[in-house]
Amino acid sequence: MYNGDKDGPYSGDMANDEFMGELVAPEDAGTYAYASRVRIGGGPWLYCDLGPECDGAAGSDDDFNVDTAGVLTVTTP
Repeated sequence: MYNGDKDGPYSGDMANDEFMGELVAPEDAGTYAYASRVRIGGGPWLYCDLGPECDGAAGSDDDFNVDTAGVLTVTTP
């Protein structure tokens, strides 16, 4: 779901669109990797990780890498 415009490389430029979704955590305690996928219109799906593109590098052009997927830690209550 679209969540609004956000700053890009420069403060106030509003160059990035932000989307949000819901992540349902597993019931079993443990550490899990997660990713998201996006597409523009009817184009191909693109799987997203938290790789170097978060620091201004190549963006999604560097492909998905499980080593830089998101990490979710579920603990017992």
